[in-house]
Amino acid sequence: MFGALMLFALAASSTTPTRPCPPAGFENVKYVSDQVAATLAAEMQHHLQLDGGEGWGGPAGMEGRPAEVNLDLYLQPDGEVAAICVVSGERHVVAAVARDLAPLKLAAPRERLIVPLNVKLIWRSSSLWGPFDGIISEFTAYQLKVSAAERDR
Repeated sequence: MFGALMLFALAASSTTPTRPCPPAGFENVKYVSDQVAATLAAEMQHHLQLDGGEGWGGPAGMEGRPAEVNLDLYLQPDGEVAAICVVSGERHVVAAVARDLAPLKLAAPRERLIVPLNVKLIWRSSSLWGPFDGIISEFTAYQLKVSAAERDR
């Protein structure tokens, strides 16, 4: 729980001396290659589809608007997310993306990695018919589309 709150704090704030980005231990780590970033982005996309199913409720006030964030994902050698640092993006969208990416655990990379990512909210409107009450519910939800981002390496 504390880890999730820390990730949210890193994702929702700018870099300051009291909240460093990159996190401790990543100061000399370089970005992964484009090929590795694309592979990890595909793995994240796969995990999100398995875990998220039809999608999530959208950030308040953002329904229906496409939104994209550009971030750096810091991975520990065991595949856990160490931090999410924002390169660009609207703060509400960043918070939603960080909430969905923070609990992911990827195949263990055996070393610390920095993965540059673009994450886009893909909006979907759906209807759900309640078989027990006969009421049709309309809702808007988003799914995340994860892809590798370009960085100067």
